[in-house]
Amino acid sequence: MRFPIEALCRCGGKIPFTTYGDGDWPSQTCSECGAAIYQSDPLSVSVVAERLLYRSSAELNGGDYSLSIIIATIAVESFLTRLFFKVKGMDNDAKTFAWPTEAQEKAWEAEYPR
Repeated sequence: MRFPIEALCRCGGKIPFTTYGDGDWPSQTCSECGAAIYQSDPLSVSVVAERLLYRSSAELNGGDYSLSIIIATIAVESFLTRLFFKVKGMDNDAKTFAWPTEAQEKAWEAEYPR
């Protein structure tokens, strides 16, 4: 899936950034002043959910309201799922001082409310 976002340069120009999936953001240069601009992912529990919100915003600005609502719903669900597994992993780490195993994560999948 394509994730677009626009950044503002110091000179006032708009620089479009686009990445696919969980790839890195490419560096861009401002077409007006030539300054190099870099985009980084926010510190978040789920970077994918953040990128889905960027995509939802782009669809909303483009006038496709129904797709924007669907993508935003998926983003919230993705964020909550990742947050659930993050909290469960922290709880496991506090008790056992070890990373969770695949068997533990499979058991947590059954616990996660659908």
